[in-house]
Amino acid sequence: MELPLTNRDRAHLTADISVLRATESHLEAHMLKQSRGRSKSSSVLYLTLVAIILPLFGCGGGGGGGGGGSSTPALDVPSISNLQYTPASAYLNSGNGTVQVTGSFNFSDAGGNVSSLTATAYDSSGHELGTASGQISGTSGVKAGTCDFDFGADTTQVGTFSIQIFVTDAHGSQSNILTATFQVLEPAWAIKTSLPTATGGLGVGVINGDVFAVGGARSSGGANALEEYDPVADSWTAKSSMPTARMSLAVGVVNGMLYAVGGGGGTATGTVEAYDPTSDTWTTKTSMPTPRTELAVGVINGILYAVGGCDANDNPLGTVEAYDPTSDTWTTKTSMPTPRMGLAVGVVNGMLYAVGGTPSVSFSSTDYSVVEEYNPTTDTWITKSPMPTPRELLAVAVVNNNLYAIGGYQYGLTGLCTVEEYNPSADSWSTKQTMPTCRGGLGAGVVNNTIYAIGGSNTYVNLTPAVEAYDPSLDP
Repeated sequence: MELPLTNRDRAHLTADISVLRATESHLEAHMLKQSRGRSKSSSVLYLTLVAIILPLFGCGGGGGGGGGGSSTPALDVPSISNLQYTPASAYLNSGNGTVQVTGSFNFSDAGGNVSSLTATAYDSSGHELGTASGQISGTSGVKAGTCDFDFGADTTQVGTFSIQIFVTDAHGSQSNILTATFQVLEPAWAIKTSLPTATGGLGVGVINGDVFAVGGARSSGGANALEEYDPVADSWTAKSSMPTARMSLAVGVVNGMLYAVGGGGGTATGTVEAYDPTSDTWTTKTSMPTPRTELAVGVINGILYAVGGCDANDNPLGTVEAYDPTSDTWTTKTSMPTPRMGLAVGVVNGMLYAVGGTPSVSFSSTDYSVVEEYNPTTDTWITKSPMPTPRELLAVAVVNNNLYAIGGYQYGLTGLCTVEEYNPSADSWSTKQTMPTCRGGLGAGVVNNTIYAIGGSNTYVNLTPAVEAYDPSLDP
């Protein structure tokens, strides 16, 4: 099936059915070869649903099965049931414009004389796009069986398309109608202008609707670059460089100021530097008490919480330290129950969620699916439902009080496209549309409920400048 049926398709429809009949003997030989091992009375069904694509239908059944049933034409009404097919949906322009759909349905006919199959295609408004019928070959005497089908679904137009099918017997009696529905969905991900330079292990923050990407690892080593992305213009602008070059840092934003925390190059650091976008200047702040890299930062009520990470001796940390920008001071908090590095955090309704990570810098180490919730009011942690896909160096973003875990690595080697959504209210996870570019060590920021996934690498050495935007409202 091509959906929707174009005027050009309609013009070719009659000719294609003629081609179908002309090639019937060839197709029958092909399908009979495929049907070896079926019962002696196996049959084949051929039909062109719409023009251009010629699907093959194969029907097989137990000859004479059922035994009872009148041979009187008036009572000899065929029936079809149990329509199954996959996939039921695809994203716009996937499969280079056409996705193959395969499935089957059961048929029964007491007289064993089913002779044709008719299919009608409809668009998302219920308007008929076209009808095609084809003769069934080799079903004489077959009273029940299964028809397998294959058709191409057009993915060049968003909408919900359907095809209604029925069979007719030699006496003109029509069966019931079965309907297959196929959805072409607007993709939730969109490709955006790339970072000027491929970068992984960077920090990302959002100020006044612009996304700032800072530091990270480049082919030349740890970077101090700061670049501003304007989602409206889809463009990047270089800003004043961060004083201390570093990778695997964390970023938090408070009152329009961006704070770059920790990270490292040759060793872990506790350096904290604040960026003011109004003046395009940096200021050094009080260092974090525990130097660390591969940490995560979340902001709650104007306080930055630095969570987990890896110390200078590559030990995983459960350390939690809170920074107050107003007083430029740090306070030690209750440690996270599961020490880990390469984790990500998100804040929902005043609670901080620490997601994923790993206990070791070793590539063969275990990756965590653990999720732990921190309550800053009581300074306590509780364990929540684990993330379905264990991973490290992922990104986390929050939209409409749901947390999205994006990308990451498994065992430090393989970049992931995986996106999973966590609903804190239900304490449950669901799988979402995959990110186009598989990667870990990326950063993420949210502007107007759209998540921007920035940079990273598909392994530790293959850096990418990819920027891709995810709209959760298009991925229900």
